[in-house]
Amino acid sequence: MKLIIFLTLTYGNERDSKRLGFEHLKKNNFVIEQCNLGPWLLPNYASNYVPIDKIDNFSKDIVNAEQFIEYVEKITMNTFIFDPWNCYGFSQVENILSKKKFIYCSMITNNHLTYDTLSRIKLKIFSIFTSAQKKLKITNYNKSNKIRNLDYFLYAGKKSIKNSKFFINQNTKKIKVNSHDYDNYLETFNNNQSLYNFKYSIFIDEAFPNHPDLLLFKNKKQCDPDIYYKQLNNFFNKYEEITKNKIIIAGHPRINYDKSYRNYFNNREIINGKTNLLIKFSEDVIVHTSQAHCYAIIYNKRIIWIDSNNYNSNTRLLIQSRSRYLNSSIINISKYDFKLNIKPISKTKYKKYYNDYIKEDKSIPNKSVWEIFTDNINNEK
Repeated sequence: MKLIIFLTLTYGNERDSKRLGFEHLKKNNFVIEQCNLGPWLLPNYASNYVPIDKIDNFSKDIVNAEQFIEYVEKITMNTFIFDPWNCYGFSQVENILSKKKFIYCSMITNNHLTYDTLSRIKLKIFSIFTSAQKKLKITNYNKSNKIRNLDYFLYAGKKSIKNSKFFINQNTKKIKVNSHDYDNYLETFNNNQSLYNFKYSIFIDEAFPNHPDLLLFKNKKQCDPDIYYKQLNNFFNKYEEITKNKIIIAGHPRINYDKSYRNYFNNREIINGKTNLLIKFSEDVIVHTSQAHCYAIIYNKRIIWIDSNNYNSNTRLLIQSRSRYLNSSIINISKYDFKLNIKPISKTKYKKYYNDYIKEDKSIPNKSVWEIFTDNINNEK
């Protein structure tokens, strides 16, 4: 049995358990442990955000350096340490783990286009004239100055290696995998039954005004909540009137949609945990910056990027970058008299994005990230 420890910044939860392949790894002779460093490294985040699907007593929740030092005593040179959140980038973690020998692993399996060249130029100009950029930094994070090369690196798409913040050299075993979105696509490949018997389009909710990750930033305001929902519902009304497609809300997996939250969308239907399947049978996909836009690429769905003068500059530039990259529609919903001109998909642009960020080429088997990983480990015997 091989020990594999996942370093994370959140409590053990159902979503991460699935994404990190715990059940599959257990079936392949791995002993799984999750070491949650959040209470120690990001105490404000840990105390204010508990996943709605938290698994009680699953993760080892570290509260200080002394506890972490005691925990890592079990690590040997044969222990796999998976570090998807780059916890080694915290100097406190590096100071302790740099004294240990182990098999260091990480992954980029949900990589996406961030800012294109034009947006990067605008960001640089913007940062000269405002301090807002400086406020958007993860608190208590110190980038490591020392180098620890990865022993294994799992990556989905051509851009993942180029965009990686991890240290990779000629000795790193680089394993091509599919993205996690593609994993979910494979799970529902044979499902040809829509959830509805009418035409609908999907809005991928990102909880813009109150996303839990805003706790990580000093500047917590991404938009004005009152303006946000008023503009969004005005757009939904106009879209439904023109297209005759009903808007269904694909809920964010980390948000608890109680009755008051549902009122934000004027009581439109909100569906949790089925974003992949909802997009598969939808007409259009409406989105700001959600990573789930990749399902629209996989299923060749038209994308409408929603922009607004109400959003902060970083968010707007990201929306605009992705719209340009895919040559897809972008609508500024601050303008009440906006035109609903929906562009057809660009097969060339979608194909490039697919190879860059989802599945690099056909040589990668149609298997999950963790099936491909264990196949590689087993073949090394």
